[in-house]
Amino acid sequence: MKQMRHRLLSLIMMAAIAVGLLSTAAFADEGEALSPTISAQDGSMAADGTVTLNVTLSNLDAQVIKGLTLGVVCDDALELTDIDLSTGLCAGGYISSSASTGILNFVSTGDGIRSDGVLATVTLRAKDSTQIASGTYGVAVVMPENGIIIDANYADVADQFTFATGWVTVNAAATGGYSVTVTDGTKGGATISLTEGSYGGAVTFTVANSAACVVAYSTDGGVSYTRLTATAADDSGGYSFTVEVSQGMDVAVVRKGDVNGDGNISSADYTRANAAHRGDITLSALQFLAADLDGDGTVSTAEAAQIGAVFAGKLSLSW
Repeated sequence: MKQMRHRLLSLIMMAAIAVGLLSTAAFADEGEALSPTISAQDGSMAADGTVTLNVTLSNLDAQVIKGLTLGVVCDDALELTDIDLSTGLCAGGYISSSASTGILNFVSTGDGIRSDGVLATVTLRAKDSTQIASGTYGVAVVMPENGIIIDANYADVADQFTFATGWVTVNAAATGGYSVTVTDGTKGGATISLTEGSYGGAVTFTVANSAACVVAYSTDGGVSYTRLTATAADDSGGYSFTVEVSQGMDVAVVRKGDVNGDGNISSADYTRANAAHRGDITLSALQFLAADLDGDGTVSTAEAAQIGAVFAGKLSLSW
């Protein structure tokens, strides 16, 4: 939580600097300095969705706003897609807004803003819906010094930045789910409860096989795999695994020791494991999963020897 507050403070400072530099309106200094306040609504969204937050004006105290500047900045994982002034409060005037800069300017050509209420709306989305993690992300809305024109005297509103903070809670599961593929490296030897399809959030599935297997997932197209931890066997002899799915994930199951992936363990698997240990050959990501029996990230002579022992019928590998 402390880190989150520090992050939001940085957002506020960034917004204050940006609005101070990019505001194009000129403001006079005469008149009474007032202190209307703004507040930002919290919201939530799916990773592949959007969220619209209300920015609310209060404490106007019967004054009339003839012009204003607002700035919005958000966490790096989010991006602003739209910023709009509320026509309910701000009818009649010139509005300039940009989602790319996060700056909104309003100059009234009519009655101005005369009451409290929803001042503006900001719409956000994830920069990358396939990579954003579940969590809460900060949004800062800033009204700079001299950022509001009050009444006909064009007085400034305050002598310091006025800011509001909002939070966006992201559910990392996409609305329609993420596409997951399943690679059965056991050549049909294993029974895998997970099927190819769309999933959201954490998924638990089982794998059953008479021989020990490695279960892992890839998020980079099969270039590399991360092993999943097996829990205790169920009554059918299977093991359960849990994975937090993401877009384009592949879940693979390989038999331990079956380095060449033909569904069996033979002298050829021992030879390939030994050659990989010596650096004579480079194994594919799935072949490496099968050869690295203890999951320490290397293929050793001991592991090659164990594979040979399995082929000779002298050893059984464990999950």
